[in-house]
Amino acid sequence: MNKSAVIVDKRDAKRELELLKNEQMYDDSRRIMVHGGESIELPILGPGEKMKNKIIINQKNPQRRIRGLKDLLQERGVSEEEIKNAPQSWDIIGKIALVQFSEKCTIEKEIGECLIELHGIKTVLSRAGIEGPQREPTVKCVAGVEETRTTHTEWGAKYSLDLSEVMFSPGNRGERKRMGRMADRRECVLDMFAGIGYFSIPMSISGAEVTAVEKNAVAMRYLRENIRLNHIGGNLHPIRKDCRKFVKEWTDKEGKLFDRIVMGHYDSIEFLKEACSVVKAGGMIHLHEIRANANPSQSYDKIRTIAVETGRVAEIVSHRMVKGYSPGTSHFVADIRII
Repeated sequence: MNKSAVIVDKRDAKRELELLKNEQMYDDSRRIMVHGGESIELPILGPGEKMKNKIIINQKNPQRRIRGLKDLLQERGVSEEEIKNAPQSWDIIGKIALVQFSEKCTIEKEIGECLIELHGIKTVLSRAGIEGPQREPTVKCVAGVEETRTTHTEWGAKYSLDLSEVMFSPGNRGERKRMGRMADRRECVLDMFAGIGYFSIPMSISGAEVTAVEKNAVAMRYLRENIRLNHIGGNLHPIRKDCRKFVKEWTDKEGKLFDRIVMGHYDSIEFLKEACSVVKAGGMIHLHEIRANANPSQSYDKIRTIAVETGRVAEIVSHRMVKGYSPGTSHFVADIRII
């Protein structure tokens, strides 16, 4: 790898960089690096013998620059105006990229091809939206193999899914990891909105005894598949049923209470009364909901009131933001101890 670089004052960096580009001397395969307190190293092509009155060095530790989407689009001759309308972020799920394109974007195919090159994936899907009470995703293939099914792996857990049938949010990755670490192998856990096993699987891998309730038939099909895929059939028990009906029947027939309850639905607070009726004294409820960024504790009074109505006391131990949701609001989860 070429190691030549020119030393320039930080204040002159923009002008010097443009000059190098105009002279086709800038080496964009390497990163620009800091040189001392007030100078930077601009990587150049060739030894730089024609650059008079400039300090030329051989970099001690040159670093390759990771090319991004913009770089690849520029190489394909895409205009700066079109690049401005390109997405700034996307989700990588297994071997598929899921992208939200703006209405102004007219180069979806070119962007898709670049993302395949950047990430070594097979397919790029455009996310058109979510429809119906079951929140079914609408997607279309814009580049690569026309495939919507994939297997996503994170934190040692595997999730088989079809992105045209069920949702998967990489933004919840940290919370899935947290739940896997928090669950104890001695615990009895209830996942009231299990989906394809987003939280149930990492908790079961940790050894907890998990009852996963899900009423959607498609999600349940993938949940059962993922139980087999992760070899956790001994301690993850899927139940296809509405969680309110499950809680009522469980209370009537079983009498056993849960150490931990996960409520991973944005409207979880509407089901909190049911959760309070089947959690042990001192047990934890993890309640997900959308709240205003300026007031993340806005629902605390309602949580406490619901607990009192069931003869319990709710202690809000902590809350954390999972991810952004819309301007001014975010997806939060509250950790609630029920006494």
